[in-house]
Amino acid sequence: MARSNDTRWDRAPQAVALAALLLASGGCGDADGGDDFLAQVKLFDGAAAEGHAADDGHDHSHDILTPLDAPVWVEGAAAKHLRADDPVLGYLAPRGDGTGEQPYAIPWWVLKNYHVANVELEGEAVCITLCERCSSAAAWDPVVDGQRLHLRVKGIYDGTHVCFDDTTQSWFTPFTGRGMHGPLKGRQLARKRLDQATWGDWLELHPTTRVTLADEKMRLGHGSEDSPGSKGLGSRMRASIRHHDSRLPENELILGVVVGGVARAYPMARLSAAGSFVAETVGGVPIIVFHKPGTWLAAAFRAELDGKPLRFERAADGAPIESGSQSRFLVSGAARGGTHDGRRLVPVEYGMEEWYIWATQHPGSELHGE
Repeated sequence: MARSNDTRWDRAPQAVALAALLLASGGCGDADGGDDFLAQVKLFDGAAAEGHAADDGHDHSHDILTPLDAPVWVEGAAAKHLRADDPVLGYLAPRGDGTGEQPYAIPWWVLKNYHVANVELEGEAVCITLCERCSSAAAWDPVVDGQRLHLRVKGIYDGTHVCFDDTTQSWFTPFTGRGMHGPLKGRQLARKRLDQATWGDWLELHPTTRVTLADEKMRLGHGSEDSPGSKGLGSRMRASIRHHDSRLPENELILGVVVGGVARAYPMARLSAAGSFVAETVGGVPIIVFHKPGTWLAAAFRAELDGKPLRFERAADGAPIESGSQSRFLVSGAARGGTHDGRRLVPVEYGMEEWYIWATQHPGSELHGE
């Protein structure tokens, strides 16, 4: 689906909330969030950054989009409000009793109305962010120095939105987790694994998943024209981009991987062409990227178990199989059958998003296939 211009941000009834929310940090500032970060904020649609006056002379800093803090969860197998092709964000929460992981899913069409979810899953605090315009999503540990952060979208910065923490009055980038301004400037949030997939693919891979319950009216309005990799980019978002890279079309979907401080982008189309996996070395570390061809479901892991390297080949049906153990591996990183049955690989940092946002937040990134 093609995206409209930025006029969607001006529409009622979302205008006031989104203005303040997507306008607080419309400016650029320096790459490390220098002291002039807020001074360079561009006012957007009559709302202002924290402590700044808006175009009309009034302080609208309280007019911000409310995050999702208390979602209702239902069993995915019984959910009637989801469609098989709905994009969802999938999270695997470790169970407190040590019996594995409980899968959860939040539909795009729900989180597009909030952009941030501050939740507790299986007793674990998690912050999940989404920008439906750049197809980015991430999960973070929101506890820093014993304090639980409470994030919300507050403005535009470097091609996407920027988040504000109510607890410490600090600003964070939502997809790199970097503290940009305030008491936690320079701090790095700990990233957690998050997957993107269609509801059908996620439910098939994780049949015990729970999913957010919501009124289907939330499919409409703000962000309803966006889906992963939708073409187009509004003028306001484009103007905030700090680094442009023409090696790929700006909206092309990639799986971004960071290992040992080295960033590499894997275009989803190239992953599909390669089949069920790609094995190579990033930052001096052997990794394996599993992918369900033709879908958004992809994940990257260390290609080792118990410190021993793994070697993969394709089974007759194309599925990844580890040569030594004859274990088949799912996209989730779980082994089925063979010597490694029931074992799980350790994920590296990864996430699916559009090329333009990856390139501006990881300038000079390596590109798979080049």
